[in-house]
Amino acid sequence: MGMTIAGVGFPDAVIDAEYRIGVLEEVIDVLLQAAIPSTMTQERMDQIRKKVIQNLQDKYPEAGIRPAQSSRASPLDGLLDSPQHG
Repeated sequence: MGMTIAGVGFPDAVIDAEYRIGVLEEVIDVLLQAAIPSTMTQERMDQIRKKVIQNLQDKYPEAGIRPAQSSRASPLDGLLDSPQHG
């Protein structure tokens, strides 16, 4: 199914990742509903997002990953449309 590089089938990998992320989102929603109200603050979410962006930048330094303009956007939005990536 689709593009394979170094033995990795990208469409399958993307679908698998989407599935796993969806499961994790649902688990987190359930845990947050059961948690003490101040457990997850906007400040803590912002810190988590910054840490994840930094980890991705360290792992993929040439990918041009940068913080998104809004908290709901992906740091990869528009990246694949750039001249650098195709």
